[in-house]
Amino acid sequence: MTRLLGLAVLVGGALALVAALLGWQLTPLRIGVGVFFVIYGILSFPYPKEDRHQVGLVVGCIIFFVLGLLSLVLGSWWPLPAGVVLGYGATLILTSRTDARLVLNRRQWQAVARDPDTPTDIRKAIDGGLLAADDIDVQKFLPNFDYLARGGAPSLMEFYTGVDENWAVTPSARGMASPLERPPAYPLWFIAAYPDVVTWMCGLLSEASKQGEDGKLGAAYNAVAEIVGSGLSDGDTDGSFGEVDIGRLKAIVRVYRSEPGNRLECAMESV
Repeated sequence: MTRLLGLAVLVGGALALVAALLGWQLTPLRIGVGVFFVIYGILSFPYPKEDRHQVGLVVGCIIFFVLGLLSLVLGSWWPLPAGVVLGYGATLILTSRTDARLVLNRRQWQAVARDPDTPTDIRKAIDGGLLAADDIDVQKFLPNFDYLARGGAPSLMEFYTGVDENWAVTPSARGMASPLERPPAYPLWFIAAYPDVVTWMCGLLSEASKQGEDGKLGAAYNAVAEIVGSGLSDGDTDGSFGEVDIGRLKAIVRVYRSEPGNRLECAMESV
């Protein structure tokens, strides 16, 4: 609905400008109204977060160019300051919706996906709508992954210096330092990026085992049980073999995020 409204207003504003150039009296009010509707139409489009900054700069330059051209055609000075104000305003409005850290974080994930040394399952996860799509902070993921890969043991640098290098490890990841504390069905990268999701789901399944078949655990448990009922991979049903099903992992994350008060532990702070 928003896309259709934005398109309608964008076309209407463009037609108003064309009509003014072809026959209407060119007044500041009419030009301003037309430009306003064009800006509103552009703002109504759901641009991806990382594209908003570039769109804002382009829109600002176009508005300034159009009104500068009108200034030359009309032999009047008023379109110039109007172009500066409207162009700068449009740029601020669009770029204010952009968190530069989010843009940088997504570009880092894109670089990871393009790196030939990146494991295939992580590349597939990024392309399949995990990690980057959930704005998982690379600066939280890497310490978690390194910590879990070492099984919580001190690194060589930490062993010699005595300096704790695990300060950036998130709380849920700390609780799964030992491989024995982790569910075997989940790949290490998923536990590092979504440790709270794994902890939450293990808690649901543990509670279910205590209550038995007659227990009532709510819609979240029913949804998770349906997702993992046939395993998380295309191999054995316990998920220990075969390729992990990215779609099922995404579904688990979606159920977790739908629960009131749940927020991804490793997501960027502004998300």
